[in-house]
Amino acid sequence: MQENWEIRNEKWSKTFEFESFVSAVDFIHHVTEIAEQLKHHPDLNLFDYKFIRFDLFTHYAIAITDKDRELATEIDRLYHALVR
Repeated sequence: MQENWEIRNEKWSKTFEFESFVSAVDFIHHVTEIAEQLKHHPDLNLFDYKFIRFDLFTHYAIAITDKDRELATEIDRLYHALVR
């Protein structure tokens, strides 16, 4: 899937909008479960109460890798399933 991800500060980045603070935080909890399963953890920033920016980067490789693409796909899939 990986829709509308962009390179920002050498990381793969995307911002998602939610209806409320609670729905944004719930989404973070769902992503936490996926990240734990994949053993790959994103940087994230919750801002303006209903926006989350994810920044993906594989630290040990010092690059964007297939692990980042896999996590991006899962985040997009989850967003489409829960929000749209």
